[in-house]
Formats: sequence, C-alpha cells, structure tokens
Amino acid sequence: MIESLQKPATKYQQRKWRKFQKETREATAQRCKQHPEYTLDFKKADLFNFTYHAVHLRNEKLLNELYEEYELLAPGDVWFYNQVKLCRAQLRIHEQKLEEAILMLKDLASEKICPNRCHVLMYLIELYEKEKDYKSAAVYVHAYMDNSDREYNRKKTWVDFAGLPYFLEILGMAGEYENVIAIGKDRLDFLKIEDEVWYMIGLSYLKLGDELRAMHYFTEAMKLNPEMPEVYVHMADFYWNNKNDFRTAIDYSLKAVDMCGDDPDFKHLRVMLFRSLANLYKLAHDLNKAGEYRRKQFEAMDSLSVFDLIVLFGGDKDGMNEYQDWADNHPEAYKDFLGEEGGDEADDLEGMVD
Repeated sequence: MIESLQKPATKYQQRKWRKFQKETREATAQRCKQHPEYTLDFKKADLFNFTYHAVHLRNEKLLNELYEEYELLAPGDVWFYNQVKLCRAQLRIHEQKLEEAILMLKDLASEKICPNRCHVLMYLIELYEKEKDYKSAAVYVHAYMDNSDREYNRKKTWVDFAGLPYFLEILGMAGEYENVIAIGKDRLDFLKIEDEVWYMIGLSYLKLGDELRAMHYFTEAMKLNPEMPEVYVHMADFYWNNKNDFRTAIDYSLKAVDMCGDDPDFKHLRVMLFRSLANLYKLAHDLNKAGEYRRKQFEAMDSLSVFDLIVLFGGDKDGMNEYQDWADNHPEAYKDFLGEEGGDEADDLEGMVD
C-alpha cells in the first residue's frame, strides 16, 4: 500500500480525478433537485469520497478546502475529521515523512470512531516493516486480525485482502513462532492450498527446534508448490545437519538452484546454495564438483556488496581469502564489485578477515 503512495500523480491521473470530481458534483446537484430531503447526505458523501481524490492528486490544499466545505455542512463531525486525518497521513507517506505518518496513524488506530480502520492498521504494519521494527508491526498484525474477525466474515476479509502468509512472516520476524503456528493451523481448515502457510508453520517449528514437525510442513508445502527454493534449502540443511546424508542434501540443493534460475530476487540465495554445494561435494570427496561450485559461487558474487559478503562469510577467513585470490585473477569482476579504484570498500574487504 505505501509503495503506491510514494509515487507522484501523473498528469493523466490528475485530469481523470478532476474530471470525475466535476462530473460527480454535477450529478449530485441533479439528485438534490430530485430528492431535496437528502441534499445534506448527498453532499456529505461526495465530500467524504473527494478526500481520496485529494490523496490521489497529492494535493493537501484541496484536502483543506474539502474539510472547510464539510465543516460548513456538518461542523464537528468526528467521522469526517478522522477521515481527513487518514488522508493527511497518506500524504505524509508520499512526502517520505514516515515518523509523522506513524504518529498520526497510531492516534487514529486508538480512536473509537475510525473510518477504514483496516487501512490504518495495514499502513502501520507496512511502515514498521519498512523500518525493520517487526515487534511493533506484529502488534498491528494482531490488531488487524482482531478487527477483521469482529467486523466481517472471518474467512473473507484479512486473508483475502492482505494475505495470511504476509502476516505470518511479520510475526515470524518478530519471533512470535508459537503464534505463527497457532494462527496458521487455525486457518488451514479453509486454506489447505496455501503453500506459503504450510511453509511458514514449518519455518516456525524449525526456529523452535522441532525439526521433525518442520519437515512435515515443508513436505506438505512442496506437494502444493514444487517450485519453492527456500523449502528445498531447509530440506537440504536438515539432511546435512541432522542425518549426515550429504547425497540427499546435494539433491535438494541442486533442485533449489534450478528453481532460483536467473531471478535477481534469488541472487543472494543462489550464492549461498553454490557455497553449500561446494562444501557438500567436498565432504562427499568429489573435489572436481566442489571446485566447480566454488567457482560458480564466486562468479555469482561479482555484484554483491561488502555487507552481503560479511553476511555470507562471517568469520570464515579461509573462504574470504579464497574469494580474494579468485577476484585478484578476475580484475573485471573485482572492478565491478569495488569500483575503479576500490577505495574505502577495498579496506572494508581486507578488514573482514582480520
């Protein structure tokens, strides 16, 4: 939701919304002539809807004018006042004034009268996620679910609108693994085909150290969607670390690599898989394959940042030295990674293994 607000309004959108507003006012004038007893209700409804137009147009001046016009019709209307406050918060998101937007939205969420409460809560979830404050985001995930369960048919609201896997991911990032499992299982009676729900439950069991239950849910996720590389990665880790079965771990890792393909979203995962395969083949005493996947790992790393390398290697001094030896013999890739002169990032790279 916040991504759409961060884009400026195009000239076409501006013309479209201004035309729509003009035509709506004309149509309302006609309805008022036909049904004068409903004139106030017609005008209030239009002004309420026009506040969304002000957001679409990224025009706070228009929003202020609408508020003043409404005040003349129905002064002190808390419902409309809070609607305007929501629109102001949306405009703050557009202006990248996120802290100000969060304060306004939190205040709205605490109000008894709150138009579009689910939107308010969803904005808070996304904003806190953007700031990587998952614990705060989780608070509003629970509030969103409670609000939807109270106001609507449970099976047709937040699950369809926002996506249960997204909410479970937020709760997982906040460390609420028990809640992920409980909520996920509770919804599986009507979400049996949702592979990501099975996956998130499995991941939560894994975080809690229950590998066997985790494998059950990963297996069910794979049945529903055989093309989830993350699931195969966890299966490979299980057979490597728990069963000491390198061959099965290799098979799962190779399947995960195939699923990643050339998708840029899987770049970091692909590097990690190549690294794991190099280590697995080494343990399986297949040094030719180990060398092949080590080279693939380094070739795939040519545009990763220093931070990515730190995450990847951590305190692995031998691995980092091996990468530097490879990069020294591949100057084009080294320049792509460090820039023409290397600079401060070259010093960072050297310092990683100190």
